[in-house]
Amino acid sequence: MRSIFKDQLNKAIKEYLKHIETFPKNKRLHLKLGDLHLKNGEKEKAVDEYLKAGELHVEEDLNTQAIAIYKKVVSIDPVHIKALHRIGALYVKEGFLGNAKSCYETILQISPSDQQAIEALSRIEESNQPKPVQTKMEKKESFPITSSEASHLPSLSNGIEIPSSSKDLELHYHLVLCLINKLNK
Repeated sequence: MRSIFKDQLNKAIKEYLKHIETFPKNKRLHLKLGDLHLKNGEKEKAVDEYLKAGELHVEEDLNTQAIAIYKKVVSIDPVHIKALHRIGALYVKEGFLGNAKSCYETILQISPSDQQAIEALSRIEESNQPKPVQTKMEKKESFPITSSEASHLPSLSNGIEIPSSSKDLELHYHLVLCLINKLNK
């Protein structure tokens, strides 16, 4: 009875392989083939098919589905670094920085010198740092006007020569801000 089941599995695997030759970008075929390999006890082949399916999902920007597939790989092989990296990167892309951080920390438990995980964690930590609060004046100064923009300020540009050098432009920018502040009082 067991050999009949094994024969049917092998026959199904061969059929799916033929279909994949015809439709190599079909995500569902790769997932099904992965499932068949897993049932057949061929974990490495199953993982390979799941990785292909995950990449196809990423290509179509189906990131949450790709994460689920990569998690399936990790459930089969908990130390599969490539799948963990993919999950971490997709978490970052989707804005789930806490999950990404956890994923990269797992990678570093497995491989403490993994440079890619170290750099990713560093970027996550940097992005979690609070941003400095800008005062009203700093906000105004963070959007300097260009000479072409200044020329569109008729009440301020009349009689004012717009400088060509960036140093002169910055000086005139601050003068224009002072004029604007005086006019607003």
